[in-house]
Amino acid sequence: MTALHGGDAEAAASVADRDLEYGLLVFYGMRELADGLSDDAAALSRRMEREAKRSARRRFGAATSFGAPLAGLQFLLVLVGATVLIGVNMLSVQFDREHRLGTLQTDAASLTVAGVVALALLAMLAAVGQRVVDRSVSTVAARAALLYALGAGAVIVAYANGLTAPATVVAVVVLAVLSAGVGVWFAAHRRRRPAAAAEVDAAWSWAVAQQLPSFEHERELLRERVARAFAARTDTGSIIADRNSIRTPAIADALPGEAIIAMQSSLWLTTGRHARESRKTV
Repeated sequence: MTALHGGDAEAAASVADRDLEYGLLVFYGMRELADGLSDDAAALSRRMEREAKRSARRRFGAATSFGAPLAGLQFLLVLVGATVLIGVNMLSVQFDREHRLGTLQTDAASLTVAGVVALALLAMLAAVGQRVVDRSVSTVAARAALLYALGAGAVIVAYANGLTAPATVVAVVVLAVLSAGVGVWFAAHRRRRPAAAAEVDAAWSWAVAQQLPSFEHERELLRERVARAFAARTDTGSIIADRNSIRTPAIADALPGEAIIAMQSSLWLTTGRHARESRKTV
């Protein structure tokens, strides 16, 4: 029998092919093989993704979101910081009014959060240093700056209407300026060093390429497991014919189970942003 190896044949494998072959193996009393292939191929996909991220981290460090979760962390800081600084302070003001304290009290919790967020933003800036960050990190930094600018405007309006303390206004404005500074720093370095920007933007494609030899070796071992399982059977031809009567793969005599391997092991290349990055150069 001819095994399914890479190229167009593997690219043509679909979810329908995988599900069909899984059901066929179960029908012919090969559930253990079907489950083992599905689980081990999916585990291979997860392992390859982890290794690719480690490769990106070793080479690019904090300059890429694959190497350090700067983009996600910064967005989280914006959400938490803006929510606490504005929301908690508003609650404090409402409490003040209900109890007729007469004056706005500076909210220690919101100022503490402001300090933590400011230190975190400075830490991210220090971690990157003079390196060029990838497009995703730069984009989220710009969005974070915009969100903080809007938040600062809202707090200033609230202050003008007696709804918040001056300290909160100062804290949010300082964070807005700091966040904008981070965004401008990242964007300026990308514009000044386009070659470095292109290199770091291709970090995922580079990391995938580093893992491909190991990836193909591991998948070949899974294919050999399929070949051994069918070598012990006398009805292999009938099973393939049954499969082909429903859905014929790119290689008609490929062994049932190889589509499971192709799909499950390739999940790290076919989902989310990683897929968009890898399709550029891989």
